[in-house]
Amino acid sequence: LALLVRSSVASWTLIVDCGSTGNRLYAYRMDGNEVKVLRGGKSRPGLHTMYQDKNGSAAIDQMAELLRSGARLVQSSIDPSKILIRCTGGVRDEMLFDEQSNMLDDVFIGLQSRGILLQDRNQIDIISGYDEAAYAFNAANYLERKINYNLEPVDELVGALDLGGSSTQITFEDA
Repeated sequence: LALLVRSSVASWTLIVDCGSTGNRLYAYRMDGNEVKVLRGGKSRPGLHTMYQDKNGSAAIDQMAELLRSGARLVQSSIDPSKILIRCTGGVRDEMLFDEQSNMLDDVFIGLQSRGILLQDRNQIDIISGYDEAAYAFNAANYLERKINYNLEPVDELVGALDLGGSSTQITFEDA
């Protein structure tokens, strides 16, 4: 879900995918022309479900622990500017706009109070269905070696189908 920037110093980026049924943590590192990906922990239910059904504090505690597990996963401290939390269809489709905004604000403030010092409120956001589809398309083609790390095609591209818990994205190259 993140655009990775090549750098002479390889560092980890943590991304939490907050889907409709659960939250999944991934760690990414751009190392030269290679992307290293580690799949981290999961938590259930999804952020928005726990936030609405239980209470905001429990949802924030769950997110804080998931992020701390990311630092343990990569066996390194994480630059707080390299943490992204991205919500998808469950939040987009099942919460009103004001509820979405309040939840994201509460999570940002709550993580700060738990020692996870995100630098900007935009590190926690909801991605559009279009962006969700584009990420799936790019990920599928990168993993199949159809595009390079600059997202330039090197072979015939493949389509992607993402069946989420609350949304579906279908992408393909238009002929």
